Amino acid sequence: MTKDKDRIAKSDVFYDGECSLCQAFVSKIHQSPQSDKFETRDVTRGFLPKDVSKEEALNEIYVSDEAGLHKNANAMLRILEAYPRYRRLARAGRLPIVNQVLMLGYFLVSRHRHFVFGLGSRLLWIKLLTIIGLLSGLSLSYPLWFGERSFPTSPFFTSLAVVPEGLIVIVGVLLVIAAILIFCTPRPQKLIFLFFGLAVVLCLFDQMRLQPWFYQYSFMLLALGLFSWDKSDNKGILVTLNILRMIIASIYFYSGLQKLNPTFVTEIFPWFVQPVVSTFAPSPLLSLSILVAGCLVPLIEMGIGLGFLVRRFSRVAVVFAGLMLAFLVASIGPFGYAWNAVVWPWNIVIFLFVYFLFWPDEDCVGRDWKGFLMGISWAQRLVVFLFVVMPAFSFVQLWDSYPSFSLYSGNATQGFVLIPEESTSAVPQDVQKFIYASHNETAHLDLQAWSFTELGVPIYPEERVYKSIFSSLCSQIADPKEFSLVLDVRPHTLTNNIGTYTCDDS
Repeated sequence: MTKDKDRIAKSDVFYDGECSLCQAFVSKIHQSPQSDKFETRDVTRGFLPKDVSKEEALNEIYVSDEAGLHKNANAMLRILEAYPRYRRLARAGRLPIVNQVLMLGYFLVSRHRHFVFGLGSRLLWIKLLTIIGLLSGLSLSYPLWFGERSFPTSPFFTSLAVVPEGLIVIVGVLLVIAAILIFCTPRPQKLIFLFFGLAVVLCLFDQMRLQPWFYQYSFMLLALGLFSWDKSDNKGILVTLNILRMIIASIYFYSGLQKLNPTFVTEIFPWFVQPVVSTFAPSPLLSLSILVAGCLVPLIEMGIGLGFLVRRFSRVAVVFAGLMLAFLVASIGPFGYAWNAVVWPWNIVIFLFVYFLFWPDEDCVGRDWKGFLMGISWAQRLVVFLFVVMPAFSFVQLWDSYPSFSLYSGNATQGFVLIPEESTSAVPQDVQKFIYASHNETAHLDLQAWSFTELGVPIYPEERVYKSIFSSLCSQIADPKEFSLVLDVRPHTLTNNIGTYTCDDS
């Protein structure tokens, strides 16, 4: 009789016994001083709360006591109330707004519970970080996707220019909704394919949207969408992790390779280090040090990418990647130039990718990469091919600069518009603030400043995009005959070219 009363007085805790997170939580209860107040029941062994299905019991934690049945975050709060030191915390958790936040947090954790621990947890973190980075980038370049703008769109096909802008806004909103649902959903494959299709549509209607961070996030999501998201699919987890490793390693390698040019060494890098070295007095030694460092940085960045793929060097490569992040933040971050804010979260997220992919020692790198490539699907091979092989073709202008990660390399197409000073008033009012006078009675329209100010991103640096922007500008001017576009096309590739184009050419 006494034993029956003790059993009834206890609170029954119903949990998923196949969930490692749930097992860890229940283990803490068993080891606590209040363990005698709870009876833990594994729903996978047939123990179910009254009037609750097995599917519901697997997705939520339930607590049954004299006050009734409690589930999810409220069940956790009910357990905390049994511990005197946590009772105030439990009461705070029942406050209206706090309780709603806890409910949302519990929902996210419970739906991903099978990937919280173990090798699969890295895929979960990468999924969450990818969406956070993506949404950060979209918010920092809002007009590029949704807002009103005077900066022209650059569709891949001219026929796409006639599609109503409102329709594109709807596609952008759907893309954001899909991204949020991917963040929340434990099996996001279909949502990822929907997201990728929407991303392709948006970039077709404006190539300016094909920014390197958006390109990377989209294909990393695609790689995650090709995974089954089955907790027992260990082979799929390893394959997906290796695809993601190849993507990140390639980004670092090609980013360094693109910087192996005199413009980066003599112009780009000295500009980058200025906020860092500005406290030092100018001297020949300082100038020489900057020059030498500018020559070494591309090699170091390439070495980081290669080092990621060799077990004995992977952690050293992670450390150097962290140092690079610190340098970038000091240079273009809020305490440096405060420049190009859209890439700040991108660089931080990339380093977090690096940590989750290359820092853990177990089963991390040093694989049989040839065997790996033979054992994956054609779609997975395509993702690897786009990052490992195609960027090499950028050096002969057979692949675009940004998907080859040439940002801040000095090896991307640059352009500006020359306008006779007497014709500057013909330029639309919104654009005139980006016109600067020169010394030969010809004004200079800074296309890059226009893009950064209105869209929050740099111009997609391809000749066809510059020509499309120039053509749109010409169409808005009554007599644009004296206007000209000057392009320096891929200055450090094997097929470099400098050209001047008039409105008649467009």
